[in-house]
Amino acid sequence: MLLDNDAVILQKIRSGLLVILDDKVPFYNLKKVFFQKMQNIGSYIYHTNAILNFGSRELRDSDLKEFVLIAKDNFKLNIIQIISKVPEVHEIANRRGIKVEEHLEKSEHEYSDQINNEDTLWIKKSIRSGQLVEYRGNVVVLGDVSHGARIVAGGNVLVMGVMRGDIWAGKDGDEESVIISSFFKPSQLRISDTFLVLNDELIEQLQQGLPTVAYYKNSSVFLEDYKEWSLRSHR
Repeated sequence: MLLDNDAVILQKIRSGLLVILDDKVPFYNLKKVFFQKMQNIGSYIYHTNAILNFGSRELRDSDLKEFVLIAKDNFKLNIIQIISKVPEVHEIANRRGIKVEEHLEKSEHEYSDQINNEDTLWIKKSIRSGQLVEYRGNVVVLGDVSHGARIVAGGNVLVMGVMRGDIWAGKDGDEESVIISSFFKPSQLRISDTFLVLNDELIEQLQQGLPTVAYYKNSSVFLEDYKEWSLRSHR
């Protein structure tokens, strides 16, 4: 059976890793998709704190125990919080000594405030291979962008999940546009009329798995750790 890759979305947040789990997908499939996605991204996101968002899914104590063990034993994740809208899940998490809340704190998202004006297209799923998204303003993808997919935006591009594919920001000549992603693995990047040329040094930098921003300066496109860029640009 073909698994729904959108069943699990991984996002970098201030505390570490946010794992968003579709509450309508069968639990068995959910575990398989989570396992596959973690393996595909790579070991650089192992050994980190993680928050599991189960949404409105009803869980038994054994379900939560099993999922936490998968995350811990296979990927060395430290589950620091559960997000759930189900009171019974709150009781289960409390018995296991895991912090539980109904919603994720807004402050956990490091860079959502970079794109907050009205001229923004919000896409609440992943962009699959062969799909094209084109918009006059900013584009925010809450899921992944697959290899073979393409985004063309007049403004900024923010991908909360894994960014592969071809990404073009500032298509109408806006050299102030930026491209930001939690997991930066693009096939091609372009800001305005300038392409990013990937060399061995940049590829090694991307393999570190840090939230990354691409920006235009002095007729070239550069990559930088998001935190460093944000601190510098807000001085």
